[in-house]
Amino acid sequence: MTLKILDRKIYEILMKLEKQSQIEKNLVIPEHKRMLAIPYETGKFLNILLKCIHAKNILEIGTSVGYSTLWLAEAVFHKDENCKIITIENDLQKTQKAQINFQKAGVADKIQIKHGNAINILKEITDTVTKFDFKFDFAFIDADKDNVTKYFDYILSLIKINGIIITDNIMYPTKYATIMKAYIDHIKKIKNVFTTTLHIGNGEELSIRIE
Repeated sequence: MTLKILDRKIYEILMKLEKQSQIEKNLVIPEHKRMLAIPYETGKFLNILLKCIHAKNILEIGTSVGYSTLWLAEAVFHKDENCKIITIENDLQKTQKAQINFQKAGVADKIQIKHGNAINILKEITDTVTKFDFKFDFAFIDADKDNVTKYFDYILSLIKINGIIITDNIMYPTKYATIMKAYIDHIKKIKNVFTTTLHIGNGEELSIRIE
């Protein structure tokens, strides 16, 4: 991917974070202190997908330090600044780092970071969406896996018809295999959802809300 495709300021911060992510993979660092960023190829995929579907309103569960959020931001802001990104993170230190990265990338004023428990925040967003009859075009789930099914169920009501939900870590790390299998089984039982597993990065579950 070249600078001709990506916004220069966003690209520069993405590459710095990508370098940091690669360094972390070769060092023994406690998990709670790591970025735990999505792979580069996953970022490219999300960026291209959002451009293809002309997404404007994005919801993300699991900001970390903002690496994935910046891939999403570049996709939705490259043509239309009247877009919305809401990203949720429970780790205050990561939230603060993400805000700094967004400032450096020139998009801090366009991304709303909500710090706190994702379930509680999703309930608040649901109330707001219901009040203003608003729906998201796309949602990305990359947070704790114990609540992944709950996240999906809340988000499904917030996604428009033909909107997309993508969930990370479907295949890797393998320690999540049991949880993610149960998650996919749950989604497949929902009548108004069509879903498929993509062998990209750590494995992505792409789910579309249908009528």
